[in-house]
Amino acid sequence: MKGWFPLLLMVTAVALVYLKRHEIVATLSLRPLTRSPSPQAEAAAGRLTPLLRAELQALGLKVGDPVFLRVFKESRELELWLHPAGGASWTFYKNYPLCAVPETPGPKHDSGNCAPEGFYFASARHLITRGDRLAIDLGFPNSYDRHHKFRGQQARLEGGCDPRDSYAAGDAAIAEIVTLARAALANGQPFFRIHCFPFRMTDARMNEELAARSEWVEFWANLKEGFDYFEILHRPPNTTVKKGRYVFE
Repeated sequence: MKGWFPLLLMVTAVALVYLKRHEIVATLSLRPLTRSPSPQAEAAAGRLTPLLRAELQALGLKVGDPVFLRVFKESRELELWLHPAGGASWTFYKNYPLCAVPETPGPKHDSGNCAPEGFYFASARHLITRGDRLAIDLGFPNSYDRHHKFRGQQARLEGGCDPRDSYAAGDAAIAEIVTLARAALANGQPFFRIHCFPFRMTDARMNEELAARSEWVEFWANLKEGFDYFEILHRPPNTTVKKGRYVFE
């Protein structure tokens, strides 16, 4: 028993040296113990949260309510919806004009200048920065995109006004959107949905595309099912992909 005691002391000393070294390396930012939050996102939250809290209170909403986004490529609009605690349906909060959108219609199917259309979602890891700008990674390609072998660079909803395969909302809008999304995720929403449509998918608008024999009309008919689901029920559907089609429930 006595022979084990010096060995135990030596092992403890080695462990302490290792832990101390690990702390020093972390302090030097060579191997951080935890990922630091985005300074830009923190600054935006500090600046905007008091203003948003007052504005939302008038609508029966609050910072931290679940978030849902809808994007419309043709009209360059982004809708932000929130779900009030105890509410039966989602409440419209704000429509943000998009300052730049790639105009090519249809899904993002190659590396060309085309923003994605379809049903995406974002969690905390999708809230990113590009240089000094806030952005949300849309998670392209999703399972539908992979099934159809759609390829291309990462797609985002981002600040600034340069689309590059993404939806550009401008710095002020993306700061509000990211602030509300971060608060919702911190308050327990595991992820938030981002539905990207080519246009507002009314029956009349779809009939125009049918008459024009648009290349993507079959794809858009599938998107319209998800669009109609929310329009009727005011609840974003759970979306899966089966046999190469979006399925909603």
